[in-house]
Amino acid sequence: MPELRSVAAGGDIQTQIDLRRLSQELEVLSVTYEPESFSGLHFQFTSDSPTITLFSNGKFSITGARDISGAESCFEELISTLSDSMNADISSQNTSLNIRSLSYWHNYGHELDLENLEDIFEEDEVEYNPNNHPALLYEPDDRGLFMIFRSGKIGLVGIKRNVVAQELFDELLHRLPFDNEST
Repeated sequence: MPELRSVAAGGDIQTQIDLRRLSQELEVLSVTYEPESFSGLHFQFTSDSPTITLFSNGKFSITGARDISGAESCFEELISTLSDSMNADISSQNTSLNIRSLSYWHNYGHELDLENLEDIFEEDEVEYNPNNHPALLYEPDDRGLFMIFRSGKIGLVGIKRNVVAQELFDELLHRLPFDNEST
């Protein structure tokens, strides 16, 4: 069974934000605002909370949440913090959180011969160049991207729903060359 490890989400609060002022007023764990090198404001509420990137046009992203409820909690805290800091009526009902990418990991339980493994996939779905990336990259039907490592660790990124992750892992595991007894 694949394990959800990370969630990336985002949205638009549809309000202009003075990032310079906000960066000085935020009372959070860490704040980074360097407009000369990047136009967004990065911050975290706590050391284990997701990272928020906020732009002056109100668009934001949340990365590093461990699950969907963690991304949702971070979103609610963002709305509350912005509403308090800006003395504005910012509400989560005026915007929504969009799940952009789920990241799953699985341990296959066997080492894999990546050079020979690429032969079981369609040529346009797979890429393996160990000089560029240590994993075999497999993209089935543009539904997500698998990173298959020699160690047997398998990552899946770029999907938006749990059901799709399970379907894609089931399809992949049926194609791999060993019985997967250790999962």
